[in-house]
Amino acid sequence: MLNHTSRVRAKADRITATGHIARLASFMAFNPQADQKIRLRLDIAFVSGMEYNTVMNSSDTILQRLRRASGFTQRELARRAQMSNSSLVAYAKGRQDPGLATLIRLADAAGCDLVIEVRPRMSDPEIRTLELHRAVALRIEANPTDMIAIARNNLALMRESDQYGRSSFYFDTWQVLLEGPLSDLLRVMASTDAAAKELRQASPFSGILSDNERFEVLMATDGVRVAAKSGRPLDEVRREMLGKIEIAAGRLAGTESASR
Repeated sequence: MLNHTSRVRAKADRITATGHIARLASFMAFNPQADQKIRLRLDIAFVSGMEYNTVMNSSDTILQRLRRASGFTQRELARRAQMSNSSLVAYAKGRQDPGLATLIRLADAAGCDLVIEVRPRMSDPEIRTLELHRAVALRIEANPTDMIAIARNNLALMRESDQYGRSSFYFDTWQVLLEGPLSDLLRVMASTDAAAKELRQASPFSGILSDNERFEVLMATDGVRVAAKSGRPLDEVRREMLGKIEIAAGRLAGTESASR
């Protein structure tokens, strides 16, 4: 009999460590005074790369992924799960709902774990920040040397302005990421993990995106949301947002002139 508890792992913001990460976790547990950079690398390794969405995967999508992961044909997967091929065909075509217990059986037959994750929905500002960092990640991927140099300079300035060291942990984490493999940096920047969301609130990537690039991200997040809620055309919302930005820029220019 299948142990359903062992087959379903409810994940909240962390992925399970395996291999060298598990050994590193064990080392840290018995060496509380270990180097801070090792501890930061362990934290970074735990950040998941989940893509954000508010729609559950359908059963047919799950079955497709199980077949790809296992390499089994549909008939072989059905045989290993001890069910008829016709039932699996009905599930794959969406004609029947297999239910959680059946999906667990199929995942077990495919040598996979079925993961159920419960996450709070991201707020509008968190979604905007995520998309800004994804845009920055594309720039870094295209030109890592120059973009990371900008981030390092920003980070140094941020440390200087953090008089009481309240954000030093976040700065240290970014430092490790900027010095480490590019894949780790890009993964954390685009992750919806709770630790990544928190880390992005102290971001050292100011100045990498142009004003136009930032505005396009703003339109793709806040602009689309406002248009959908108000029922107005997106072009109308775009003109309104551009107008507000121009007014704000004019006020800032006036303030700077008055202070001279």
